[in-house]
Amino acid sequence: MTVGRPGVAAPAWPARNVAILGFVFSVALAVVLWRLNWLIGNGGGPFTQGDWLVNLQSGLVRRGVAGEVFLAVSDATGIGLLPLVGGVQAVLVVAIFAMIFHGALLARLPDRLLLILVSPLLVTFWAIDSVGAFRKELLGLLAFLPLLPQGRGRVAAWLVPVLFAVAVAAHEANAFFAPALCVGVMIRFGAEAPERRMRMVAVILAIGVLGFGFAIQYRSLPDTVAMCVALTARGLSPEICGGAIDWMDDPAGSARGPLRNLLDRYSQTAAALVFGALLVPVALAYRHAPKTRLWLAAGAVVFAGFLPLYAVAVDWGRWMSMFMFSAAFLTMLLAIHTEAGWLRRPVPPMVFGAVLVMSGGLGVYHYGGLPMPGFVPVVADIAARKLVGVGLLP
Repeated sequence: MTVGRPGVAAPAWPARNVAILGFVFSVALAVVLWRLNWLIGNGGGPFTQGDWLVNLQSGLVRRGVAGEVFLAVSDATGIGLLPLVGGVQAVLVVAIFAMIFHGALLARLPDRLLLILVSPLLVTFWAIDSVGAFRKELLGLLAFLPLLPQGRGRVAAWLVPVLFAVAVAAHEANAFFAPALCVGVMIRFGAEAPERRMRMVAVILAIGVLGFGFAIQYRSLPDTVAMCVALTARGLSPEICGGAIDWMDDPAGSARGPLRNLLDRYSQTAAALVFGALLVPVALAYRHAPKTRLWLAAGAVVFAGFLPLYAVAVDWGRWMSMFMFSAAFLTMLLAIHTEAGWLRRPVPPMVFGAVLVMSGGLGVYHYGGLPMPGFVPVVADIAARKLVGVGLLP
């Protein structure tokens, strides 16, 4: 029986949890949009905006479709490329914040879900490290959102695959959301619509495989001169081409050096310890789950889905974040669409407080998943710089 159906009394919203989540999300959204506005006003970032502008002017290549869309819309409307990209990024960010908050309310926001949602690998990750924010995985996250609302799910049945196809066409890394998205579909539709469920799973897996296959086939170009000229001719600085666009002419070679530097014992240990600590909220959430082996297997499948990314690119913090977002969406789906009484068991106050303090103080750098100051010190530093002109962090 699904929570929210007739005859099933929904538990009350815990006011403390709603207040905490509302405060964290409000501050995080303000910081993220402030950072985005600064980036757009200062010529854009070579990765944060440049990756969205990879295009096909130098030839057929992975990720290029999105850039062609931006070029066409900009030419047709007269809107500058950077404001256009920034506007799309802002809409996606606000939509994801809003839908996660709405989903949390639908789930009645138990302690265990709250501790996942305030993780520094979720939305505050974007506030802590702006270089890891505004990337094309925003489109991959968008594909989970239609699964959250209650109802018969007819819209979700076609909208989820469409959004996932758009995400994979924009960036091949989104293909690695496929296992998590399939688990989400299984939870959302349960035993009520087995044919729809299996059809969606098959389509999602096919999109992921085809998209990744295309990315391998068209992974690089001899040069990206025409690609960059298409942007500079429309008023952008050549510096916008110095990140993701530059990598299109030698992606494997470009990544090999940084990966070699990252694969030392210290970096591996630091990243593993940080990730392990930040998995504590997930472990707490599922501590009393029935069918423990089933959920461990599902978690392993979702985690394994992202493992190839660690071998090909140094943005380990982003890959950690993609896993945590997946865990958050799956936990919300369980709380919304199943009874899952075990999720509503309160967390002991001392444990709750300790995890909350850790989540506020510890941050994750997108490069290598290395530790950095967390949400609370970063926000305090921004406030100090604005109010007294002196920062608290180096």
